[in-house]
Amino acid sequence: MNDSKPDFAIWFSKFRQYDTAKLGAAGVVLFNFLIFRARGKNYGEFPITDAIILDECGIKRTQLESLTKRFEEMGFLTTRTKGIQNPTNYFVDFKKLATPEIARQLTKPVFLDELIHFFKQESMNQLAAQSSKKSTKGSENSLGVKNWEISELIKAINDVYAQRVRMYNDAIKESPQIDKRKKTVTGFHLSKTEKFNLIKLYASIDKDIDAIQYALMVFFDEVLNEKRQIKVSILSYFLTAGEDNDFPVFRECLNAFKLTYGYK
Repeated sequence: MNDSKPDFAIWFSKFRQYDTAKLGAAGVVLFNFLIFRARGKNYGEFPITDAIILDECGIKRTQLESLTKRFEEMGFLTTRTKGIQNPTNYFVDFKKLATPEIARQLTKPVFLDELIHFFKQESMNQLAAQSSKKSTKGSENSLGVKNWEISELIKAINDVYAQRVRMYNDAIKESPQIDKRKKTVTGFHLSKTEKFNLIKLYASIDKDIDAIQYALMVFFDEVLNEKRQIKVSILSYFLTAGEDNDFPVFRECLNAFKLTYGYK
């Protein structure tokens, strides 16, 4: 297993509820990871590469493949391939997780009722999120980007920034010799120009939100570690459009991510 720590520690409060004898430690970790990601993506489908899962969960590729197949056979997980460099899209069905038939395959008998209750609440949250998305589905701008997509983009930016700040602060804490101050997590409020350029970028890459997230991971790391000296708003800098309507900073950071994580 990798030495890196998973960035979803909140779910380890429920770790004891799951039956490692049935799932194995890797199964419990991957299951928690998928639940955490699904909730973070407003209970919808979310794209992620194998490389990210292997790195954040610290499991082997053979374990990922066998466990994904097992979860699909259980009926609560569906996957499909979409987007650049073939990231996999995952969808977790919380309504199915709330059924005793599936829940008892995940947990110890003493925690069965508690887990079913939890997943019933999550299934209602998922239904509400899906209903909200449908109600705003028809509202879009001239580039064909819907309002709920813009909201998800802005949320994704803030989520990635918060994650990278936590990792930066953890690195400082673990290495006292690094003479740097901790950073504070603050939410971004995009200007009209930033929002327009974000929409234009999103539309130009066939609405591939994961590509934007991956590029932002590299970009925020470079900003936090002062590898980029930026005098304007960092999002304005990231979203700067070139003369040919390309986005050079985005492309540069996305290419750096591909090299780092070694896509198949």
